[in-house]
Amino acid sequence: MEIRDRIIAVVVDLGWDGDVAALTDDLDLIESGVIDSLRLITFVNLLEERFGVTVDDRELHAENFETIRAVQELLVAKLG
Repeated sequence: MEIRDRIIAVVVDLGWDGDVAALTDDLDLIESGVIDSLRLITFVNLLEERFGVTVDDRELHAENFETIRAVQELLVAKLG
């Protein structure tokens, strides 16, 4: 399974019940309400758990979690 697909699986596990096709690479996850401020920490925790990475405090800013593409870029960098 691709990183992108695994990220989408995390979004679905957070409770997204909309059309998965709507989760495009550039959809603003926060602005669109897919992930709200309360779910953001849970989202990060699930990403850490499922990808075996640690997101540092300095990486906890909206730009890294705005879109599927941004999350994927962060994870690719962390996974080396």
